Amino acid sequence: MSTVIRISRLRLWAVAIASGCMIILSSCEKEQLTNESENLVIEIDGTSNRGSGPSANGQGTLTNPDGSIRHFSFHAREKNNGSIQGNGVLTYGGGLLKIKFDIDCLQVMGNTAQLSGIITSWSDNPDGVGWGIWFKVIDNGEGNNADPDEITRLGNNPDPLDCTIDYGIELYQIEGGNIQVKP
Repeated sequence: MSTVIRISRLRLWAVAIASGCMIILSSCEKEQLTNESENLVIEIDGTSNRGSGPSANGQGTLTNPDGSIRHFSFHAREKNNGSIQGNGVLTYGGGLLKIKFDIDCLQVMGNTAQLSGIITSWSDNPDGVGWGIWFKVIDNGEGNNADPDEITRLGNNPDPLDCTIDYGIELYQIEGGNIQVKP
């Protein structure tokens, strides 16, 4: 009998605590905004964030003709002031070797993007830091019926490379990843 009374008292306390919490929470006021649209625009460094320009991003695996495997990831977008911001990483050599790069040029043509920038870190060629890089990607859509997305190998040169020039590097289908290009 004492067990039944303890359970009943425990339930009564639980109901009392829950009711108290409900009263406290319902008495909180929601902050009223004077202009509901003022939260829709964020300004950073004096530039507004109203919409976005072209962008390209992706990650995936590429098997080279010699059977070696490379993993890549990158993202780049055009900011409101027209500048390009982005970076990427190419991992190869069984995951032991990496090239890191900043992207400062993006050209989007439909579902295709050409990107270029500067190597910031190269694990097996430190002298390559500062070299130009270039690559091209094709976004072939989403879903089971879409062809695999495509990417070139990373072109690099001691001189800067220009994303507005197609250097004619061969495209390869990616495996286990996704590329998105947005005009």
